[in-house]
Amino acid sequence: MGMHALFAHADTRIKFMKNVNIRLTAQVDSLCDYTFNFHYLNQKLDPDSLIPDQAESSYTYQDLVDALKDGADVHIKGDVGERLAYSMGADLKHLGGSGRPKPAGRVFVDGSVGSKAGMGMVAGALYINGIVPEPLGNIIEVFLTLELSELIFHVNCWKSPHLETFKLRK
Repeated sequence: MGMHALFAHADTRIKFMKNVNIRLTAQVDSLCDYTFNFHYLNQKLDPDSLIPDQAESSYTYQDLVDALKDGADVHIKGDVGERLAYSMGADLKHLGGSGRPKPAGRVFVDGSVGSKAGMGMVAGALYINGIVPEPLGNIIEVFLTLELSELIFHVNCWKSPHLETFKLRK
């Protein structure tokens, strides 16, 4: 499988929180979604409700967003549903924020994700070891291949119709 990554601007982290590790037994929508207060079609998603289908942990939706706001990493094992990291890093004005980007941590997913991953994301990073359905938005696809004494680095950018290859020698 390829490693997918979404990159936003670099940020300075002042506060650090313990990293979050969560294992999912089924797909869950809206993880790390900064916009859960006006969840899809005006349905309210209670930020303090427990994330369903997690094994050996009891995190809420708010716990994951707070960890990212504090600069921590969120590690997710298992497939994730739609809207992963939606508007990550945005200090949303309609939720009482400044309307400006804020530093955010990183999300690592060992699994595939649903559509709309990283939409509206303005800070932090998203690393996915699995399948990301189109539209890819700002996501770039990276493949790493080791061949004898050289590393071949392939980058498939959604804005580019071609595959670029870079060779890095030891």
